[in-house]
Amino acid sequence: MRESVDVLHRALTPWSSGGSYLNFAERPKAGAALFGEATYRRLQSVKAEYDPADVIRGDHSVPAAGRG
Repeated sequence: MRESVDVLHRALTPWSSGGSYLNFAERPKAGAALFGEATYRRLQSVKAEYDPADVIRGDHSVPAAGRG
């Protein structure tokens, strides 16, 4: 399966915008790559304020500011 994903990624590379689509992230990626640097930092701030215990989680986890 990984080889197939690699083949697909290489085939689509010429049309890449440099960003990532969350539903097309087969492998873990840095939060900034998924959301953009500014948005990721804002998400971390919101997480620190409203969910510092990390109760709400998803496939693309955002750690609270100061935690990672």
